[in-house]
Amino acid sequence: MFKLPIERDGKSEHIGPLTGVYLEVLSNRWRDIKFLFIDEISMVPYKMLYNIDTRLRQLKNYLDEPFGGINVIVFGDLMQLPPVRGLQVFQKPNSQLLSLHLWRLFGLVELTQNMRQQGDTSFVDLLNALRVGKMEAKHFDILISKKLNVADLEGDFALPKAIRIYPTNKMVDELNHLVVTHYRNQGAQIFKIKAQDELLDRDPRNNTNMDKLVPKDINKTGGIPHELEIFVGARVMLRYNVLVEGGLVNGVMGGITQFFGLITIVTRCMTMTYQTFKLNSIELEYTG
Repeated sequence: MFKLPIERDGKSEHIGPLTGVYLEVLSNRWRDIKFLFIDEISMVPYKMLYNIDTRLRQLKNYLDEPFGGINVIVFGDLMQLPPVRGLQVFQKPNSQLLSLHLWRLFGLVELTQNMRQQGDTSFVDLLNALRVGKMEAKHFDILISKKLNVADLEGDFALPKAIRIYPTNKMVDELNHLVVTHYRNQGAQIFKIKAQDELLDRDPRNNTNMDKLVPKDINKTGGIPHELEIFVGARVMLRYNVLVEGGLVNGVMGGITQFFGLITIVTRCMTMTYQTFKLNSIELEYTG
């Protein structure tokens, strides 16, 4: 969307101006866009907001207008999760003290009615206490009552079905390994897909041993894994916009239904509507 630099070890690389085809394609894409919506603003670091501002000024060719003159509307609760690494969106780093404070350009519209937990006052009370760090014994009792033992996970909470959230990538990898092992023991054919890495700014003759040149740590490759194990029946989440008009966007979940060579068939499920799409291999770039 913006061709922003990929994070490495939680830190954004310097954003440089676009040139050539990238500049032409993205400028055309943003030509008629007047509004930009950003959700979960609490998790957006100031550096990313700065990079978005820098990129939009170039793409809209309004270098003196914040965000290139585009209306930016953000949503979220600043008392919720902060950026994994980096300053919060309202904290301008010392390295940019002389530049415009982007966050101060925004006006506040406060929404006071909780629609998601409407009618469940006990859970609303728990969430309100959690966001300000004032949990009481009654709140912990509610959370403990929801705890499940691994041995009791059946039906919708079975290992292959339940969505689980973990604090580290290592714990996520361990769970994914358990799921793959579970299906392998049931006779599923597991496909191991390795990234086809190339160094765009070097002589192709030097690309002979990419395993040594490209790190396997996803914190150094913008979250792009070195290899991926998937199978028919696997639940997957897209980490990259593939087909916006078809709803195949970052964060959408679905399931693998079929393989044709390098083409993967994915069924997407949203709001009880099932659609099937073919996914070709995707080219991604990051600075290393």
